[in-house]
Amino acid sequence: MPAPLGPGLLVGMPLLGAVLSGGGLGLLYTVSAVVGAVAAAWLSGQSGLWWVATGAPAVVLLVALVARAATDSGAGTGAALATHALAWTAHAFPVMVIVTVAVLLVVLVRVVRERGRGRG
Repeated sequence: MPAPLGPGLLVGMPLLGAVLSGGGLGLLYTVSAVVGAVAAAWLSGQSGLWWVATGAPAVVLLVALVARAATDSGAGTGAALATHALAWTAHAFPVMVIVTVAVLLVVLVRVVRERGRGRG
């Protein structure tokens, strides 16, 4: 896999989902984040796999915060922005968990497949 493809999928898919959903964290955002992270994990090399597994939740959170900050005109500045950011983080948490579980399942499948190849 070309080196930029993994990070591109990991960041690009949730970003695309956030843009298409208007900055919301609904089903479209969740599906795009999962698809991007799973594709990045499946296509990455052995060392890149661990970067995807540990980086996916942070990417999901950062994209969610940026998307919400860019689209929420009532966020304001200072204390109001901090309060909104806390709420956005809470709303992004379930997506982070789903993405993490999906990526860990890919890691598990890849590890089992690699061990199977080593035996046969």
